Amino acid sequence: MIHVERLCKSFLDYQRGWVFAVRDVSFDCRPGEIFGLLGPNGAGKTTTLRVLSTVLAEPQAVRSSIGYMSASTGIYDRMSAWELVEYFGRLYGLHPERLRERMERLKERGTEE
Repeated sequence: MIHVERLCKSFLDYQRGWVFAVRDVSFDCRPGEIFGLLGPNGAGKTTTLRVLSTVLAEPQAVRSSIGYMSASTGIYDRMSAWELVEYFGRLYGLHPERLRERMERLKERGTEE
């Protein structure tokens, strides 16, 4: 489970002073859930995910348990959803058999709804 309560991240802009990139973000993501952050450019989605995936005590363990997919690269236009999931699973070092098993499970969940 991921529990986020009042997450804040700021940076120093030499012209404007301290600027909040993320301010008071709170949410829960329970085991087995797929959770997405939606919002316009500059809303703090990427910053929130970067903080959660790199600041925690065991960042590598966190990165292997969560997925992050940005919409800002052209590679996604050339790949199917199946290829994208496989691509990121391989990037995160999932064993091929485990990856295929998880992909099949996700596919089954998607057809049930």
